[in-house]
Amino acid sequence: MAILSVSRRLATSGIPTAENHWSGSNRGAYSDPTWDELDHRILGALHEQERVDVERELLRVFSADLPLLPLYFRFDLVPVGGGIRGPVANTGTAHRGFILHTWNIADWDVQPGS
Repeated sequence: MAILSVSRRLATSGIPTAENHWSGSNRGAYSDPTWDELDHRILGALHEQERVDVERELLRVFSADLPLLPLYFRFDLVPVGGGIRGPVANTGTAHRGFILHTWNIADWDVQPGS
């Protein structure tokens, strides 16, 4: 699940109530002022390091409180056979729920016999 999706889903403002016609996505009614403040900060974070720092704090709160329990983990596998050179793991950056492993495919090369 993408961090923005989770941060919005667990925001206090998303708790279904009669006032919002029971339309909120926070069906477990999780409410934490720290989470709400971090959710607000990540939506406005313009610099990559700031987003990563806020995401780290969101994950810390998520791990401590466990407001949702993931039932499975999605793996993104990119099989790379012998002789293919160039794939670079796209890690250490904030992402939108998926990691694009083929972002630099134009730089890939095949070296037979390697």
